[in-house]
Amino acid sequence: MRFLYKTVCLLAATMAWLAAAHFPVQAQPPLVVACPDYPPWRMALEDGSFGGIDIELIQLIAERMKLPLVVERMPWHRAMYMLETGDADMLSNVFKTPARERFLHFLSPPYRTRSRVVFYVPKGKEHRIATYGDLGLLRVGTIKNVLYFPQFDADKALDKQPVMAELQNPRKLLDGHIDTYVETEVAGDWTLMQAKLSNRIDKADYHYELERPVYLVLSRHSRHADRLEEFNRTLRSLIGEGVVERLVDKYLEREGLDP
Repeated sequence: MRFLYKTVCLLAATMAWLAAAHFPVQAQPPLVVACPDYPPWRMALEDGSFGGIDIELIQLIAERMKLPLVVERMPWHRAMYMLETGDADMLSNVFKTPARERFLHFLSPPYRTRSRVVFYVPKGKEHRIATYGDLGLLRVGTIKNVLYFPQFDADKALDKQPVMAELQNPRKLLDGHIDTYVETEVAGDWTLMQAKLSNRIDKADYHYELERPVYLVLSRHSRHADRLEEFNRTLRSLIGEGVVERLVDKYLEREGLDP
């Protein structure tokens, strides 16, 4: 009887092993990343794929966590809606607010803690803007609905001239329609590099250092929300390895500059 019992148990174990071999555990669902255009952080490439500093960082996270990755291009407002419903899992370059914390996990630590806002001028006129007060008599190009830093955003005395797209401001500057334009340094340098205008436009002496953490976020309704701490550990490890700085240098073809 004991021999028969052992034989049955062995047969059951063998059948279970064979079943597992032929029918593996169901694959992990993909990590769906929302991608509103924001070069060089997030962008669709000419070949139909996606790239940018943030996208490459998320690709490394997914690779280390053995998650398949799906990137979907969409406007910002749709990205936030899909994160709220759980139809998208992750988004980059997000500022923390109480309203967003209701439906988002903010991965810790933030992968950027500050940015530099600069004013671009024609080469040779860098000293024209040495202090904030020097902006008073100038025509300043901005991008519609973009916030830069509190003093500038609230200043209604300045002659601000908004445009819809980043590349319009360098053209307006060179054509003499504005005297300067404002942009975050990474995005501004990227635009100049892509337009091949870095030899004609430079940064003014005055700039503003903005201390504000920027986060990767995971939807609270994500199918991967139960791996939140693993996401945090993986991101922390990549930041500690200097990955973010190297990606910034790669996209701007520079070395030793802050993002």
